[in-house]
Amino acid sequence: MELSSLFSWNTDNLFKFLFINGIVLVVISLFYPLQKQQELELEKIKYDQKVELINLKICKLKNEVESFNSTSKTIEIKIDSLKKMTKDSKISNSIKDLKIQFNSTFSRISKAKDKLDIEDLNIKSDKSKIDVLVKHAEEYRQYSTWFFRGGLISFFIGLFGWGWMTYVNENFKNEELKKIRKENG
Repeated sequence: MELSSLFSWNTDNLFKFLFINGIVLVVISLFYPLQKQQELELEKIKYDQKVELINLKICKLKNEVESFNSTSKTIEIKIDSLKKMTKDSKISNSIKDLKIQFNSTFSRISKAKDKLDIEDLNIKSDKSKIDVLVKHAEEYRQYSTWFFRGGLISFFIGLFGWGWMTYVNENFKNEELKKIRKENG
């Protein structure tokens, strides 16, 4: 008698464990991939914002380069006209000022281009990160499917096993009570 009740008690706990485990797996399979999908969407939004910002900076830099080209042509014409004039200290100073203006504008545009190159590398890095997150999201979906299936199987085995063991234990207890009543009876 004690061995059968011990056996039923342990299997009862096993089925309870399977039931609870099934619930946990189903909950995890439903919510964890959603969290990863949300993280991926946030990363995509950040990436799109960075791309839009760098595109605006590129347009601005193109405008500056066009402005620089027209300014440099004007400066070149001025320098040529100044060179044709007599060599005067005012003319030399004017040429030096024009060269300084040219060099500072060129330096500013070069620095802006370097910054854009760095931002472009950062964007490429972010794109790689998004690609990895997309790959992981797909893997999470696959794991989620397996967790969900395993959780459902565990849930139903635990639920039906627990119910069956409860039924068997109740019948066993009722039979034992009947035997005791007959013996006492």
